[in-house]
Amino acid sequence: MGLLIAGIALVSLNLRPAIAAVGPIAGDIRGGAELSSAAVGLLTTLPLVAFGLVSVMTPLLTRRLGIGRTLLGALVVLAIATATRAIPGHAFLFGGTAVLGVAIALAHVL
Repeated sequence: MGLLIAGIALVSLNLRPAIAAVGPIAGDIRGGAELSSAAVGLLTTLPLVAFGLVSVMTPLLTRRLGIGRTLLGALVVLAIATATRAIPGHAFLFGGTAVLGVAIALAHVL
């Protein structure tokens, strides 16, 4: 039982930092990536849109793959999406952020 609680705690610690970190450094992101204020707003909105769309579909994927595989897949995708955002280019920044939102939505529902 203790191992299960530790696992849940470790998973939960990995879900929010990728999104919560954007707000405090939005000005740096805007300047470094040469984005408009609207684009930074979109960047912070993409994960929320993914939450709304993917959260509803999570039970379908979980029935097909199982909780363990779905959660593992979500964490792997989360790691890849987080790394993708560091690659220079707007497509990587926005694409990685959208995929990150999908991974967090999956893991959060589970």
